Order: sequence, then structure tokens, then C-alpha cells
Amino acid sequence: MPENKILAILFADNDLLKRSELALIGAAQKVSTLCNERYDILAIGPSFNNIKHNLLNLGAEKIFTAQFNDNFNIVNETVTPVLTDLFRENTYRVIMASSTVFFKDLLASFGALANRSVMFDAVDIEFLNNEFIYTRPIYAGNIFTKIKSVGHPDIITVRTTEFEPVDFCNAEGDIIEIDIPAPLPGYSRLEFTNFTKSESERPLLVDAKVVVAGGRGAKSKEGFTILENLADTLGGAVGGSRAAVDGGFIENDFQIGQTGKIIAPNLYIAAGISGALQHTAGIKSAKCIVAINKDPDAPIFRVADYGIVGDLFEIVPELTDLVKE
Repeated sequence: MPENKILAILFADNDLLKRSELALIGAAQKVSTLCNERYDILAIGPSFNNIKHNLLNLGAEKIFTAQFNDNFNIVNETVTPVLTDLFRENTYRVIMASSTVFFKDLLASFGALANRSVMFDAVDIEFLNNEFIYTRPIYAGNIFTKIKSVGHPDIITVRTTEFEPVDFCNAEGDIIEIDIPAPLPGYSRLEFTNFTKSESERPLLVDAKVVVAGGRGAKSKEGFTILENLADTLGGAVGGSRAAVDGGFIENDFQIGQTGKIIAPNLYIAAGISGALQHTAGIKSAKCIVAINKDPDAPIFRVADYGIVGDLFEIVPELTDLVKE
């Protein structure tokens, strides 16, 4: 049997690895320790020149890199053949990636080709009687269920907010550049139209230690300005509820919740957010939650560590001034 039985798939651009990617490798390292096997990494992205030394120091035995010409080509139909060819040449017991929309789509496609089901959103991993048992949330995080896979490989995505980032080490793995195979049949029916990259000096929403988010109570895109001021003063990121996204107050990339980003900041400030289950499912790992809402019976107060009943347009500017002092 091959020595390497775990494969972690991450996205990397020509920059520093993000916390979420380091947490994915932390999860892979946990799986590796549980079953006493080494792990490999498959890194996909547009360029790796500036991060090759970081990839080498992630503790993997082999690092496969699949370099695409640009972000436009990094879609399910072009990446699935890369993973399929790699799996054909190596026997992996567990194939894992982070629980993002892209990787859920990718692993679902690969799972269909491999005739294997996919387990999404693992928050904990155990090893019992030579089998892995995965814990995942259901019903918006109100119930946790344990799943044991029958047969191999186990194909999973993990919520990286629930795993500690791996520490860099002085490992000496091999970097193996792999060719990009032809796209899946049917890819020719897809036509690229445009690509919009979100750029901001603020930290990434999923990596930020402080997040200030607004909901329907912010009333408008202009209403988010005071939330952005508070976030900038705290050195944090800005997010929003689904109601804020649907209202056009903030872009979809910044939605927090079951159908958005799952976050785990040290401090989460929710202003004008009622606290529906779909939203609170995305913030349960936050260490401290502060809620600001005019309605004293708003559900967000049930999960908040601190609650302020009042108008966010009065309270948020006051908080910003206090922080500046």
C-alpha cells in the first residue's frame, strides 16, 4: 500500500497563505496523526513563485502544484480532471478541502466520477476501530450528527474555523508540478464573460479577528458607512446578514450565515441584525458576540454575550469615538 493516504487540497495565489488554508492543513495534520499516515497537498492557483517556501514548510511529504493561467480558468470543469488524474496515480484514504462553495462544487463533481458520496462541513474528526468518524452540524447548527464512511476514499470538506492553523516547520517535501489535463466534456459549452475581484485593505472576512456586521436595520448601503468606520477603527472586517445582501446594502461576498461565510472572530459586533437561525449558524464559533438592536426581543440577544438595546445609528458612532479615545 502507498505510504501517503491523505490529500489536502488548497487554493493558493502568489501571496501569503491565508489562515483558512493553514487551518485546513491543521485538519489534515490531525487526520494524519490519528491514522499514523503522512499527507500530501494539492495546491491549485495562478502562481506559486512567492509561496513555494511556505508550501514546503507545511509538513507534507509531497506538494503537487497545478498552475492555471489565471483565475478565469480555475473552475470545476478544469480542476476536476487534475484531481481525477492525481487520484488515479495515488491511493488516498481521505481527500479533504475547506468548506467553500468552490471546493464543495469540486468535490461533488469528483465524488460523482469516483462513485463516492461526499461529507460536507466536518467540525470534528475521530478515529475508532480503524475508521474515521466525522461530526457535522445539521438543522442550522442546532444538532450535530456523527457520520462513518463505508469504503474508501473518504471525501470531505471541513469548516476551517473549527481547526487550529498548522505551524510552519522546516520540513523538506518535494514540489511536483503537474500538467493541466483537458477539461471535462461539456466545458466548451461554458463561456467566460467577466471576472470581478474584490479588493480591500481590510482583513478577509473568514480570517478577521474582529468583524462588524449589519442587517436590515442598517436601512441602506449608505447606512453601512458607520459600520465600516467602526470596523476600520478596530482593524476588522465588515460583513452582513442575508437581508442586508438582498437589500443591496453589501455585496454577496460578505454575507455571513448558513448560506454565506462561516466565521470565528475573537469579537463579532452585530448591528441591526435580528438573529435568524440561518445567520447565527455562521457565528457560533465567535469568541465574543456583541448585539445592537432596537428590539429587546430580537433573537440575536439569545446568542450574544453582550447586548445593547438601542438605535445603531446612535450607538455605533459612540462606540467608534470611544475606541478612538
